[in-house]
Amino acid sequence: MRIEFLNSRNEVVRAFSTKGIDGDTLKVKAGSNEFNWNLRVPDAKAFEGMIMWSGPLTGPKVVPGDYKVRMIVDGATQEQPFKVLADPRYPSTQADLQAQYDFLLAVRDKLTETHQTITLIREYRSSLQDMIASKKVRARQGEDIIKSLTSIEETLYQTQNQSRQDPLNFPIRLNNKLAHLNVIVGTGEWRPTDGAEQVRQDITKRIDAELTKFKDIETKQLANLMNLDELKAAIDMK
Repeated sequence: MRIEFLNSRNEVVRAFSTKGIDGDTLKVKAGSNEFNWNLRVPDAKAFEGMIMWSGPLTGPKVVPGDYKVRMIVDGATQEQPFKVLADPRYPSTQADLQAQYDFLLAVRDKLTETHQTITLIREYRSSLQDMIASKKVRARQGEDIIKSLTSIEETLYQTQNQSRQDPLNFPIRLNNKLAHLNVIVGTGEWRPTDGAEQVRQDITKRIDAELTKFKDIETKQLANLMNLDELKAAIDMK
């Protein structure tokens, strides 16, 4: 069984399946079933062992408007339209809510890109260490690349975090700073302030600088040493 929620452009904004979709697993039992969608799009991707301080990866709520739900069971499909209404307790306009959604979606997408990069850095570093040990690459060459990759990772994420209390002792890095905007802008239903947008742009610019360094290492150095497509496929990130 699969349940899809689509917007007015007929785009799937969230899907749940009994087979599981990025953690969105649909659980059903014999007889009648009830399912409640929290109106949110998928969360940002995480990576193994990630510890954040007040930095949720939650996807934003969809804006008010026309939607439909589609249920697919054994090849048979049923659809039903519905409306998402604005919370009457807030004076925010449709434009305000769209601005909030766009802001939070940009945060989510940049976090996903950042965390996928960290996952790749760790995979490449592990492969390089194996290649150095087996003498498939010169130690100095491999270690220099590892040093550069580690510097990028440590700029993006606080790698000293090993427990939930560690962020009290070690300063948060760029991904956590960006994720914290989910708390600031995602609380309530308001248009993001100009200050919040300036902060988002600044952090995003600094993250992009590190991602550019990573891509440069990936294409100019790592591509000559290993099969990148094979490694990416192994961690389902091709």
